[in-house]
Amino acid sequence: EQQDKDELRRAKRWITRRGYLLTFVLILVWPLLSIPAQVFSESYFAFWVLISIAWGFGAAIVISFLPLIESQDEIGRVLSGMFNYITGRQGDAADYAEEEPPTKTVEEPANEME
Repeated sequence: EQQDKDELRRAKRWITRRGYLLTFVLILVWPLLSIPAQVFSESYFAFWVLISIAWGFGAAIVISFLPLIESQDEIGRVLSGMFNYITGRQGDAADYAEEEPPTKTVEEPANEME
């Protein structure tokens, strides 16, 4: 469990740094790049529209495919289990089962009256 907390701290630091960097780029750098153009010509405006569309498509691809890539093991287990069920094969259910948390037991108090 301690390793998970350390991993979460590192992930939070990574995300925070990238967030600040992206904020800096989108709020300062992006608008500053348009200053040399003064008044946008039609071709310059088309260039910025193209960059915006490419940025949007790139973000959509990353947002769509990263979760699928990160979950490919779980998705594979589910699809394999579904295939085994449909074809009537007897797969090892333990391979597809989620880990069960350890059960807590309550110790009975010693009977001192005996």
